[in-house]
Amino acid sequence: MIKKLFTLFFCFLLAGMAYGQTRTISGTAGWRMISIPKAGATVTDISDDTAIQGVTGGSNAGDAANIYYNPGSGGSGGWTVPTNMSTAWGDGLGAIVYFYNNTTGGSSELPLDLDVSGSEPGSDVKVTITNDFTLMGNPFQSNINVDDITGNATGVGLLFGGIKSSIKVWNNSAGSYSSYNLGSNLVLAEWQGIFIEKATGLLTDLTEVTIPTSSKTASAAGISHYSKSRAFDTRSIDLHLTGEGFNDLSTKFYFTPYSSEQEDQFDGSKLSSINGSPTIAFVQDFGEGKVLLNQDARSLDPETTQSYDLEVNDAGISGEYTLNWETMKQIPSDWTITLIDREEDIYIDMQSETSYSFNVEAKQKRANVTSLRLGAVKQKSVNNSNPRFGITISPSTAVSIDDEIAAPTEFALGQNYPNPFNPTTNIQYSVGEAGPVNITVYNVMGQKVAELLNTTKSAGSYQVSWNATGQASGIYYYRLTAPGQVLTRQMTLIK
Repeated sequence: MIKKLFTLFFCFLLAGMAYGQTRTISGTAGWRMISIPKAGATVTDISDDTAIQGVTGGSNAGDAANIYYNPGSGGSGGWTVPTNMSTAWGDGLGAIVYFYNNTTGGSSELPLDLDVSGSEPGSDVKVTITNDFTLMGNPFQSNINVDDITGNATGVGLLFGGIKSSIKVWNNSAGSYSSYNLGSNLVLAEWQGIFIEKATGLLTDLTEVTIPTSSKTASAAGISHYSKSRAFDTRSIDLHLTGEGFNDLSTKFYFTPYSSEQEDQFDGSKLSSINGSPTIAFVQDFGEGKVLLNQDARSLDPETTQSYDLEVNDAGISGEYTLNWETMKQIPSDWTITLIDREEDIYIDMQSETSYSFNVEAKQKRANVTSLRLGAVKQKSVNNSNPRFGITISPSTAVSIDDEIAAPTEFALGQNYPNPFNPTTNIQYSVGEAGPVNITVYNVMGQKVAELLNTTKSAGSYQVSWNATGQASGIYYYRLTAPGQVLTRQMTLIK
């Protein structure tokens, strides 16, 4: 069981310590997702601390707005400018604000302090959900346990009341969304806003999310007082894409006891970047066409090799990109994880390496992002061909020795997987009729290095594994010999 407490403070959005109803904004100019900790909060509550424009009744009302809330988005952005300076948009809804770092037009240089006077909501806060994404926020004047937030939907095996586990926060310092998960004892700081996504395939539709007063906690140190009822084992790999002047930190492999290769509540849709920068996303098709995911969830302990396709959206930016996966949590050391660059025909062992750099010639036009129109839109695939990158994960439980699989129609020798490999790989083969079967491995000199099978087999499909511990890196050949049949394939061992 993962017992570590994850605390989401304003490490991305704000810096410095904050107490009571005050929060310090520091760093560079840019967008921050916030939530004003006051019942019936309005724009006026922060307009005395930072420049606000584009809102009726305020200064610079005719300029482009720098504050929005998002009560619901299903693909068109969903960004809404507050009605005026003094009308509340709703407790429990967050806002996104552009903070300037100058003294022009009433602006202030950073850092600056946001402060608010007034009482927090005195009862559970209920937020109406109308579409796929909703920008919510912590409505209280204390941290809250995010796992206590729940929706009103029902369904077989449903967790979190119809909210997808993947939640997202815009990280201004990195210029990227960062993703987190419900069910991991996450603590949300006061003043913080988050994007939630509605799950699909529910028996009843998610229409309301409740943030209970019981979710409040005085500090992160109070973990012993938290409800642990939803905490469960997970595994994850964070896959980050970086380049000169951009980052994408939101892509994640996720494994839970409740997930599968089919669409489920632990898969998360990829959001288009607010600043129009390059991204990488999982490509999936659950029967209704290609979709892009920031999180692809699978079973905690897969019994078969898992395959993934990943698409890079270059956003019109050429140059050297780097993938890194330094953060692996609870991933067994005997899982074989291979990154495949199909364009360069390069295979990387992700257990022994932590990054891979590659060159990109931009195929898209550079986006001219002048507003928040992209901020809450599911990212769409821009590539009609096969994705450049693939990743295979072969857990130790997927390795079986000479297991029968299915009835065949002819002799066949499958390509080993994973390939390249270290140190274990699997080979599937089919026997068209009963008789003696031999499978032997040879090096490039034609020398025999291993005999995997030499026995009589009935007609059927089988799988055998080879553990190449003690062998040198390089190319090897494996040969199936049966009466009237000789089949050979090549494989690569990388250490």
